[in-house]
Amino acid sequence: MNSFSLTSVMRGMHTAALALGVVSATGCNHPVPPLPPVTDPAALRREATAPGADDKRLLLVGERLRRAGEYGPAAEVISRVAQLTGGSELTRAALIDVTVQLGRPEEAMTLAEEALRTFPTSAEVKAAQCLAMVDLKQFRAAVELGRLASESAPESPRAWRAYARALAAGSRTSDAITAFERAASFAPDDGGLLADYGAMLSLGGQAEKATRTLEEAVRLQPRNASAHRLLGRHLCERASSPAETESGLGHLRSAVTLAPESSMAHASLGEGLLRAGKALEAEGELRSALALDPARKDVLLPLAQCQQALGQKEAARSTFAKHRRFVDLRRDIGHLETRLAVTPASSDLLLRLAQFYEENDEPGRAALIYKRAFSLKPLPEIRRKLLLATRKATESAKRTP
Repeated sequence: MNSFSLTSVMRGMHTAALALGVVSATGCNHPVPPLPPVTDPAALRREATAPGADDKRLLLVGERLRRAGEYGPAAEVISRVAQLTGGSELTRAALIDVTVQLGRPEEAMTLAEEALRTFPTSAEVKAAQCLAMVDLKQFRAAVELGRLASESAPESPRAWRAYARALAAGSRTSDAITAFERAASFAPDDGGLLADYGAMLSLGGQAEKATRTLEEAVRLQPRNASAHRLLGRHLCERASSPAETESGLGHLRSAVTLAPESSMAHASLGEGLLRAGKALEAEGELRSALALDPARKDVLLPLAQCQQALGQKEAARSTFAKHRRFVDLRRDIGHLETRLAVTPASSDLLLRLAQFYEENDEPGRAALIYKRAFSLKPLPEIRRKLLLATRKATESAKRTP
């Protein structure tokens, strides 16, 4: 056997041994300790700072931290791997993914565009970009990109998760359930994924399976406010006894405790309390949701119903009127978004849409639309509106972490 063949065989044997945990990545002949499970985020955080870990192991740690719902620590680890490796394909996809989870979809889109210049055919990067598009409400483009990513990488949990989220955002419940099921088969320990999957199962009428899936999500991520909120809402909506109602309310209260500045958590608790006949307590939670996020006008209807139940007739009449205006506004926004899908380069349609978003107390969305309009028609007046909307969005973000 020549030296080249011998070297190849030895390299293959070392790779196999590494995969089996017989040797470490550094070549030492001792077992590599298995990574801690996602149910032990403290151990994962310790693993992230352990000496001697190679970049591949660190990337796995970062991914497990993300699946555990530890998005901040996950981002730190993955960023460190990116600095060590110069940004491999999988590292960049993971960084885009966790940036979306941190609630920074615009930044994630910028990272995705940069990554695609280096890896233009990467299904993993496209899947991560799809997740950012969903959060930016670019639903049609997200569905198409998610489809392409899942076809190119049929065993990628990220690709199926992204495609499922895009389908869910596009109200394609049955298709989303199928995609979530594929994603969960590859990543059964991803509590955030299971929470989204359970919510879709609930929406699709698969109540028992939804309960099991959401309970598993809470078990995997006991400090995930969203998982508690989704399970609590599901239980309250389908409760057939006072005990089941209280169980649901318990999870909804846990969500508020875990995320006291989440308007969605307060809104869900308020709706659950209203359904349980606790109008006074419900009114307080719904008002908290509006105070935290003035754009959350979907709470106006249950708030009006609370006021009606409490005998506040004048207040209820006024709130019902505000809700009707919100419904009309959302309809107008939907019409404009449909027209823009056909003529995306219409600055006039973009300006009207931005104004509607401003009226609906969504300055961040308005700023993004003004930015698109300004790129098409760089007029001083549009620039002024863009700067004002950006300033309002920044001030709103400071008030609502």
